[in-house]
Amino acid sequence: MTSTFETVTISQTDGARRGDVGGDFNAAIEQGNPRVIMEPNESPESRPPLSSLLRKYKYPIIALGTVILGVIIAVPIIVTTNANASTAALRTPVYADPYYPYSLFRDLVSWPPLFQDEPFLWTVPHSGGKTVGKIISSCYHLKSARDFGIDTNTIEGLKRMQRFELQQWEDVYFFFSPYVYQAASILNQNSRGRLFAVFRDPHDRLLSEYGTARKMKSPPQVANMTFSAYIQSPYHIGNWMTRALVNKPTQPLTDVDLSYAKQVIRRMCLILLYDDLQEGMRRARVYFQWNNTEGEACVTNAIQQDPDLTSGDRVFVGSWAEANDRNSYDISLYNYARELYKTQGEEINQVPPFSSPLHLAPTQG
Repeated sequence: MTSTFETVTISQTDGARRGDVGGDFNAAIEQGNPRVIMEPNESPESRPPLSSLLRKYKYPIIALGTVILGVIIAVPIIVTTNANASTAALRTPVYADPYYPYSLFRDLVSWPPLFQDEPFLWTVPHSGGKTVGKIISSCYHLKSARDFGIDTNTIEGLKRMQRFELQQWEDVYFFFSPYVYQAASILNQNSRGRLFAVFRDPHDRLLSEYGTARKMKSPPQVANMTFSAYIQSPYHIGNWMTRALVNKPTQPLTDVDLSYAKQVIRRMCLILLYDDLQEGMRRARVYFQWNNTEGEACVTNAIQQDPDLTSGDRVFVGSWAEANDRNSYDISLYNYARELYKTQGEEINQVPPFSSPLHLAPTQG
C-alpha cells in the first residue's frame, strides 16, 4: 500500500522537486519555506497564509493573551498580599484595640471595682514601689502573688501566673511587677486589672539609681564612675518608664510613643506621687476599698523606712543637661502625671465612705 505522505528532502545537491522551492537547504530558508515534511495530500499552496489565520482568530487570540497577562500580573500580587497578611496576623493581637493589652485594665472612671478585678502595682525602680507593696501586705494584710511563690518581678513569673490563672484565686488581692506591658497581657476579659503606680521626679530617681549602683558595686565598673559617665554608659536605661509602657526596651522612641504612654496613664492608672506617698496610699485605700487594719501609723513608719530614701548619697552632678537629654520623655511623662494627680484627688475626695469593702482583710486571730 502506497503511503499518502509525501516527503521532500532538501539537500545541497538535490535540485528542485515537486513541493520544493528548489535549490539547497539554505536557499529554502531564505525563501521562507523550510518545509521538509508535508501533510497528507497537501501542497503548500493549499494552506492559508499566517496573516489570514491571525485575522480570522484575532479576537480569541487577544482574549487569551489578556487572560494570560492578567494571571502573570495577579499571581505575584496575591502571593505577596497573603504573605503580608500572614505576617501581620502574627504581629496583630486578637483584640483589635489600639490600647491592647492595656484595655484589659479597667478604665479609671469605672468604679467601684468588682471583686474579680485584680489591682496591679507597676513598680517603677527607685520610686517607692517596694514600700507600697510592703504597706499593702503589712498594714492592710492583703496577700500578693508572691505570697504563693510566684515571683512576678520576672517575665517568667508572670507567665507562670498566667498558666495557673493565679489572678482568679480569691486569696490574691494584688500583684506587682516592673513589666507593666507583659503584666497587662496575662489578664483576660473575665479577670480584668486595675493599674496604679508611684511616680517620682526623674532627677531624684536617677540619683537614687546611681547611688545604689555605686553602693552595691553592681556592676563593678560603676563604683568609680562619675554621674555624667554613668548616664552615658549602657548601664543606665534612658526614658525607662516610657519604654516600659510602650514595650520598646531598646528601640528609638518617638513623640507618638510619649503620647501613647500619656493616654495609658490618663485612662487606666491611679497616680501616686513619691513626694506625697501618705496621701497616695489613702487614695489607693479609698479607690480599691481596702481596710487599713493597722492604722495610719503603720503607713507612716513604712514610708520613713523606704530604702529608696537612703539608697545612696546625694551627689553633686554639676549639670543635668545629659540626664535630661536621655530622659526627656520620662520627664514629660512625670510632669503629666503630676497634673493627673491633682485631678484624681478632686474626684477621689468625692467618693463616699464605704461600708462594705470588697477587699476586707482576713480577721486576725
